[in-house]
Amino acid sequence: MPLKKLKDEKANKKKLKASVVFCNWNGGKDIIKALESIERQTYKGIETIVVDNGSTDGSANKIEKGFKGVRLIRNASNLGFAGGNNVGIAAASGDIIFTINQDVILTEDFVEKIVRHFEKAPNSVGSVGGKILRIDGKLIDSAGLRLSRARRFFDRGSEETDKGQFDKVEEVFGICAAAAAYRKSMLEKISGGDRIRYFDERFFLLVEDVDLAWRARHWGYSAYYYPDAVCYHVRGGAGWKNKNKQYLSFRNRCFMIIKNEYLINIFLAMPWLFFYDCSRLIYLIFSNRLTWKAMREIFREFPRLIKDRHKLLSGSKMKPSEARKWMK
Repeated sequence: MPLKKLKDEKANKKKLKASVVFCNWNGGKDIIKALESIERQTYKGIETIVVDNGSTDGSANKIEKGFKGVRLIRNASNLGFAGGNNVGIAAASGDIIFTINQDVILTEDFVEKIVRHFEKAPNSVGSVGGKILRIDGKLIDSAGLRLSRARRFFDRGSEETDKGQFDKVEEVFGICAAAAAYRKSMLEKISGGDRIRYFDERFFLLVEDVDLAWRARHWGYSAYYYPDAVCYHVRGGAGWKNKNKQYLSFRNRCFMIIKNEYLINIFLAMPWLFFYDCSRLIYLIFSNRLTWKAMREIFREFPRLIKDRHKLLSGSKMKPSEARKWMK
């Protein structure tokens, strides 16, 4: 290719616009530190959006006064991580949408490295993530998402000491939404209407990123992990009690499986599902009364989940055998 033509192509290549979306709920000092890390980014022209979910700690007012370049959207009530981020994503104009937890601090080149990886990747790569470390910089928080044969969801490497065991670029099932980057075009395609605008708002909190990753794969999109992009996660910044997390985790995992999994795969995974779910259900029934609430909500949503499942699987680009390779 002639040198002049190569230069012209590079000159005409559109620079990807990055939008960073925060969902804030009583973020206190954490959200301030997170926004300060955005101000230090080497990638220029970042659109920053904070969706406040009815905070009562004054953090929204501090953001409004202290960060003039930040677009603040105030929700009257707490819409959860899923609902809050959906409001921000809908308002974002970027080609690449970052969802960043209110208690995550980015290294200065995090956005730039992630965007550069998107620039080199084919359009079928719908989500990209980096290495998320705990705030001490020693323990791994997430190196991507994975699912077990029992369809339990995990952050790869979570709570392991970082010794370089996740220092290679690789395809992963999905990206943890605490610090994820998505193509806006992908998010628009996999959106399923009012209830499933990008993240499924029925989930409220927890598992919504695993569900999004699974839906994206049905649509033919992949996810990649790049360890050179690093950020730090405080964890526990949202202040949710353990019993609430158990309730949401149990309910949302059921939502996810009903919506996304093939019947043949459920049948083949029955030994693992039976052992895990029976023992866990018995434990939760006697230890957490919110489990009964979860079961009522699963029963209530079941017809709509089946309808969503049929619509998704009828057009899926992922065969059951392809899905099984991610369930290890």
